[in-house]
Amino acid sequence: MKKKSIVGLLLIGTLSLGSLVGCGDGISSKQDSDTQTSRQQEQILQQGNDQVGLPNITNFYEKKLAKKIIELRDDSKLVTYAYTTNMNGKYVYLGKCMGFGLPYDTQYTNPQKVDTVDGGQYNARNPYVLSQADPNGLFSGSGTSATWLVLIDENTGEQSVVYAEPNMVVTQTKLPKRLIETWSLPDNY
Repeated sequence: MKKKSIVGLLLIGTLSLGSLVGCGDGISSKQDSDTQTSRQQEQILQQGNDQVGLPNITNFYEKKLAKKIIELRDDSKLVTYAYTTNMNGKYVYLGKCMGFGLPYDTQYTNPQKVDTVDGGQYNARNPYVLSQADPNGLFSGSGTSATWLVLIDENTGEQSVVYAEPNMVVTQTKLPKRLIETWSLPDNY
């Protein structure tokens, strides 16, 4: 009889504690609903994977293509030709260049680093992301559409760095003359 009374009291105490927690500041119920939603979403995604499966990739063509492109970009002797477009849709020849150009917002160093701050619940170390400067001490922005190009003078072979903001087309072969504004073409195109 004593055992039944103790089990009953424990059960009542557990249920009472559960209802008290639910009446708190709303944080635990929000966390519970977020957790529940996340769990349900994970179950739905798993059902989709179980029914459909993952793509049967056997050739890995895109990965091979990405490798080839990265290796081409690493060729210091790669000669390309740069163009931009005018408002009529015609290409404007900018010149012969080295490589494919470098997007302006490419950074030499990692733009962000993770750090921690003490505090929070239970004096935990809380992580946060902090911007990190380039070696020149500046913090590069993201989202620019500019490109750095190394143009090669077709008569002298001299190289010069060009900063270009319009959208670029850089190819390994020259585009057909019919697509290009004739005034932008050198005589030896």
